[in-house]
Amino acid sequence: MWRWVYPFLKRHRLSIRRRTRVGQKLSGHLESVRQEFVEAVNERFAAGGTLENTPPALRVNMDETAVFFEMTANTTINSKNARTVSIRSTGSNARRLTACVACAEDGTKLPLFVVFKAKASATIEKKLDQILPPNVYGCCQENGWMDERGCRIWMEKVWKPYVTDLPSSLLMLDEFKCHMQTSFVRGLNDLGTEVEIIPGGYTCVLQPCDVGINKPLKDGIRTQYNAWSITKMDGLKGDAKGPAPEREDIVAWLLHAWESVSEDSVKNTFSYIGYGVKEPTRKAHRSAPHVATTSTEDTEEPEDEEIELHDLVFRL
Repeated sequence: MWRWVYPFLKRHRLSIRRRTRVGQKLSGHLESVRQEFVEAVNERFAAGGTLENTPPALRVNMDETAVFFEMTANTTINSKNARTVSIRSTGSNARRLTACVACAEDGTKLPLFVVFKAKASATIEKKLDQILPPNVYGCCQENGWMDERGCRIWMEKVWKPYVTDLPSSLLMLDEFKCHMQTSFVRGLNDLGTEVEIIPGGYTCVLQPCDVGINKPLKDGIRTQYNAWSITKMDGLKGDAKGPAPEREDIVAWLLHAWESVSEDSVKNTFSYIGYGVKEPTRKAHRSAPHVATTSTEDTEEPEDEEIELHDLVFRL
């Protein structure tokens, strides 16, 4: 069967593709909402707007994303006829932390904030000064998620020092429940910050972190995990598991990956969406540019890529 399938596909300019996620193609409605939201945000910075004269450095997006302690690859080298293909792991694939990233329209990247899975104010949190490198902040939460307490700590440790003594700023957030808590929003308002909530279902085209930051950030972490695992698992035989990475390892990889996301990558992402510039003319099917120097909710979406024919199962 394979003898005619490949020539047939090539002859008719066809290929085997992975399905795209629903939001990957901009429908007329999605594009309309994007344009309206971007125009409304930009008007606030225009003459007579509530944020007139606010510089690009104070137009910020903050988002949370999950970072797993183990990023096992989905592919490996094995015998062609093998029916079962296994990949060695450390057994810590369920462990994760939440990384809170924030970046501004001018390319500025704010300090990282992490949330570990542990009891608040308990042993791990009291040792964070020893675990976290300088200029990285964090807290603990039983599920490793950002909550109202975590938002308040982030505001005090990261946001407040960034906007102190400045007249006005804008912080764009998604509809995550803790972002809309009254105490958090009022605290931001007291610092001269206006909060703009990005409507649910549209973060894939409106939230800079989702559009062009989180993916290259995780690619950078995965690259470092792979290099680490090669050295740690060298010489292991059979079903032996390798050692699990420590919290310090994950944070170090996260910080290095964050530093590797260039200023131009951040600026290009904001500009691509339309923030801070005249609404761009673009085709509805245009995909986001590859804006990172290292390689968009918390789970990576399937990419639009070709796959090998032998990966498919034909039902005859």
